[in-house]
Amino acid sequence: MDGQPFPAPEEFGDEVIGDNVMVLKQIDRSMRGDTTVLTIYDRATCWLEGRPAATKSKTSASSAPNLSKGSQKIERFYGDCVGELYAACRDLGFTPDQARPDRHETNGVIERANRTLLDGTRACLFQSGLPHRYWREAVEAFCQMHNTNNIRRNGKTAYDLRHKTKFLGRRLPFGAKIFYKPAACLLYTSPSPRD
Repeated sequence: MDGQPFPAPEEFGDEVIGDNVMVLKQIDRSMRGDTTVLTIYDRATCWLEGRPAATKSKTSASSAPNLSKGSQKIERFYGDCVGELYAACRDLGFTPDQARPDRHETNGVIERANRTLLDGTRACLFQSGLPHRYWREAVEAFCQMHNTNNIRRNGKTAYDLRHKTKFLGRRLPFGAKIFYKPAACLLYTSPSPRD
């Protein structure tokens, strides 16, 4: 863009940044065998999303930005763009802007989002009393709470800014004990073919 700065992001997808967080110890795998989390952060809405995966592969990386955008288009993706993330972005149809790999100073916003995600996940696990192997579920719960509870701009949450509506669902603390009572099943019989 000829040295000109990008305009400030205004809508979801104008500038999305991402980075991988690795779990280094074998014992720290989630119950589903996950070893990494792809952190995705939208700068316009402050939407934070963590996508756990078993490996740092191109397949795992390509599902995360795609799931994060839903029907909304990502205009600009910024990250350290190590091989698998760069390839995933190319497959999804957009060329990412690149920070210098392994230089955290060049990607400070996502490094802060990583820290928020990790600290929030630890807090969810600690407060719930569940063992650390539930970290995958804690990541997803923390992101949901973060996006629907924390006020960002003009008295709105990240959910409000992204979806243009208030979150109306129930908020339950991670690890809350619930009792599930299945609804009565209705039997459906298909109409018999006519002879």
